[in-house]
Parts: sequence; C-alpha cells; structure tokens
Amino acid sequence: MKCSLRLFVTLLITIGVSGTAFAETIQKTFEFGAGTANTISNKRTFPVPCHAGIEGVSATYQRKGVAGAANDVPIIMELRSPGATATQEGPVVDSVALTATLTQQLSISTKLLKGDPSPRGCSLPWIVRVKPASGTSPVVISGTITLSYFRFDGDVDVEGSLITLNKGNSVTKNVGGTGGLHAGKITVTGTWLHSLFGVPGPLPVELRFQLINPAGTVVGSKTAYSNAEVNPCCSSNKMSFTIPVEQHTTGQWKLRITNNTSDDTMNIDPKVKYTALCP
Repeated sequence: MKCSLRLFVTLLITIGVSGTAFAETIQKTFEFGAGTANTISNKRTFPVPCHAGIEGVSATYQRKGVAGAANDVPIIMELRSPGATATQEGPVVDSVALTATLTQQLSISTKLLKGDPSPRGCSLPWIVRVKPASGTSPVVISGTITLSYFRFDGDVDVEGSLITLNKGNSVTKNVGGTGGLHAGKITVTGTWLHSLFGVPGPLPVELRFQLINPAGTVVGSKTAYSNAEVNPCCSSNKMSFTIPVEQHTTGQWKLRITNNTSDDTMNIDPKVKYTALCP
C-alpha cells in the first residue's frame, strides 16, 4: 500500500496548519527463534503521530547456525496499523516475504513496507512483526527495523491579526480550525509591546497565555514577557511553553491572553507551532 503524502498534507491544511513535510525515522532491533525470549515471533511498536503516512520500512536481517542454503529460514515481515488500544494490533496493511541467511541481508535502500495515514497514533502505535513463514525457527534470527514516516512541522493559524490588550482585560482567540489538533507537540510563543497612549512604550509587560482544548480545559499556561524582550530584568522569563497532545482531539482549540498588569499592551502576536513528534 503506497503512502498518500497528498492526503496527509490536505488533512493538516484542514485543521489550519501550514508547513513542510519531511521524513522522520525510528530504528529498533528485533530477535526471535530458539533460545530467545521470543520463540515464535517478535513484535516491535513504533509511535507515530496520527495522520502521518508510513513512508517506508526497511530492515537488516540474518540467522545464526551452520552454513548452507538448506538451513536458511523463510520469514515474513508485517506492517500493522494502530489498534484500538495500545496493546491491540491493527490489521496488516503490508507484508513481505524474506529469507534469513547466515550472511546479513540489507534492504536499507529498498523500502519493504508502506502504509497510508491512520487517524490513530502515538499512544496507539504502528506495529512491525517479524516471524517465520511457518512454524518456529530452530535458530536465532535477528536484525534491525527502520521505520520512516512523513513528519510535518508547521504553524497553526491563530485567529485575527495583531492584538491590543489594555490592563485588566483578556481576549480569547481560536487556534486552528474545528477539526482540532493532531497528536504531537504544541509550542506557544508570542511577542508584544508596552502601549503608552497608543504608541510603543519602554516598559516590559508580563502577560498570561493559556491554551485551552475543545473541552474547555486549560492544558498549558505561562505568565511571562515577550519573546523579544531584552531588558535584563525580565529577559530570562520569555513566553514559551510546550504541551504534548497524545491523540487527535477534534473541536476548536483556543488561546486566552490576559493582562493582569497596570500597563496597556499592543501588537500582541501569538504563535502556535505544531511538531509531528510523539510526546
């Protein structure tokens, strides 16, 4: 099954994320056969953000034992999509038949398995299972599995333009669209200026940013100064915080900005960035 990068990018655009896709890789070892802890097969899990397509799975593999092609072991490598729970295996989306020989075999340049994006991810991992083509293996078979997925880092749209916020007031802006945010890491930053009768003033002003999920729960919060602040009194506490999103959360996310100081602010420019890495 070929990965649909176009579908992946389209899904991100619909939730208000713009950025660039590139490949991220995860590598794990495997071992099964007589004398190992995995006498029948070996299952390895790969946490991948939801809606990220599997660009390819490659592997190295070999057997132990005595020389001779008659002792080589036919094996199967399966790619399974995320299941309904962290321990449940989803359906097989691709598989390949291989032969483990005494000499290590390489498939690094050839992607053996591919998978289209899944609505599940991170805490519900993709699975690669390696097993004998039939029965059990009388010798140890080992190697590495390298899974690559289309990682997408980008900016999430924040409603409106530059914000003016006078002392004692707060404002709430929509973050992204009603499709919600995918599993990954969400980083919130922002810049602003002190407002002195409507023109930029000299003072550092502290604001509170709160990220609110579709259920109305504050999932991330910080009170700090502008990311552009250079005043030595305050430049060590700049507005930046990151929260993990364990699974795709549908609905409207929001950002609340509060000015609890005695000074007005202007040109508030909040930024929300999505990183397609599992927490």
